[in-house]
Amino acid sequence: MEIVVHCRGLFATKRMGLSTSLIWFSWLLIGLAYPLYNVFLPTYLATRGAEFGEQSQTIYWRNYAIANLCSIPSPILAGYMCRSKFFWGRRGTMIIGALTTMAFFFAYTQNIYYATLYAYTPEVLPSAHRGTGNGIAIAMNRVMGIISAVVATYANTSTPVPIYICAALYIVMASVAAAFPFEPMGKRSS
Repeated sequence: MEIVVHCRGLFATKRMGLSTSLIWFSWLLIGLAYPLYNVFLPTYLATRGAEFGEQSQTIYWRNYAIANLCSIPSPILAGYMCRSKFFWGRRGTMIIGALTTMAFFFAYTQNIYYATLYAYTPEVLPSAHRGTGNGIAIAMNRVMGIISAVVATYANTSTPVPIYICAALYIVMASVAAAFPFEPMGKRSS
C-alpha cells in the first residue's frame, strides 16, 4: 500500500522518526488543549459569577467571532518571530508561544504556537512524504478535538482543574518543541 511506503519514509532514520513522532504528539496535545480550554472557559467563568447577559444564538456567535478576531494578531506575530534569530527560529517561537499561552491563557496567545506548528510541520517532513505526514498530524488533531468534547461532557466544569490541565499541556508542548530535532529557519525544505 502506498500509505505504508509514505509512513515508512517518515521514519526512515532515527532522527526523522523522532521528528515525526514529536510533531504528531504536538498536534495531539494542541488538539486537546485548544478546544478544551475554549469549551471550559465560559462555564468556568459562569461558575465564578461572570454574567454574559443575553444568551441568544446571535449573541453567542457574535462573541465567538469577536474572540477569534482578537486572536488574529498572534499568527502574525508568530510569522515575525519565526523569521527572527532573536526568537531561535520555529522551535523557539513554539517554546515561547506555548509558555506564553500557559502564563497568559486569557490573552488568546495559543495561536502563536498553533500558527508556528502549522508552518513547521510541512517544513520538516520529507517532501516525498509530506502530504501523508501532515494529513496524519491534522487527523490526530481533529480526533483530539472530538475527545475534548467528550472530556468536557464528563468533567467537573465547576472547578478550575480543566483549565489548569490545559495550561499544563502547554508546558508539555513547550518541552516537545524544545526536543524537535530540526530547525528549518533559514533553510530550504527537504
